[in-house]
Amino acid sequence: MQKDIHNGQLNTALTLGYGYPPNVGYGIHLAPASQLNPYQHHQTRAANDPSYSNTGVTSTDAYPDNNPKTAIGSKKLPLEVVPPSALHALAEAFADGAKKYGPYNWREKTISSSVYYGAALRHLTAWWDGEDVAEDSGLAHLHHALACIAMLIDGKSVGKLNDNRPPKGAASKMQKKWLDRAANDEKYEDPRENPLWRG
Repeated sequence: MQKDIHNGQLNTALTLGYGYPPNVGYGIHLAPASQLNPYQHHQTRAANDPSYSNTGVTSTDAYPDNNPKTAIGSKKLPLEVVPPSALHALAEAFADGAKKYGPYNWREKTISSSVYYGAALRHLTAWWDGEDVAEDSGLAHLHHALACIAMLIDGKSVGKLNDNRPPKGAASKMQKKWLDRAANDEKYEDPRENPLWRG
C-alpha cells in the first residue's frame, strides 16, 4: 500500500501483481471519482514527479492505447483485477456443492446467514489450525470458505438471504478502541501510563 499526494489530493494506491514503482500495473485508488482511472493517476504523477517511472503508460490521453472503447471500458467495474486463482477455487467448491445439493440450490431456495457463517468459520478455523484440505471433499478449506461468503453475498443481492444474525453487537467499536489505545501508546514511555487502557 502506498500513499502519495498530488495537487493537494491524497491518493492511496494498492498495486496488484507488479512493482510500484518502477513497473506500473493496475492500481486501485481510494480517491475522488475523478482520480479512479489508474492510467490517469500514473500519468498525472509522472507529470509532477520527474523521478517517477511511467513505464507502460504510453498514451498522451491517459489511456494505454488510442482505442475509443478503452475510454469507456476503463470506467467500468475492473473485474480484471480479481485473481483468476480465486475464481478457480470458487469453481471447485461450487462444483462439489452442486454434486451434493444440486446446482444453484443457493439461488433457488432461501439460505440463512447463520448456516454459511458457521460453515465459513469451520473451514477457516480448520485451515488456521493447520489442516489445508477438507477430508470429506478433498478440496482446500479456503476454497470452501470463499464459496460460503460468495453465497451470502449472492443471497443478499437477489433477496434470497434469511438474515438471521443476532442483534448488532459492539465488536467493531471494541476494535476501534483497541487501535486508539495502541496509537496513544506512542505518547508514553510506559504504555501502562496510557489512560485509554483503563476501563
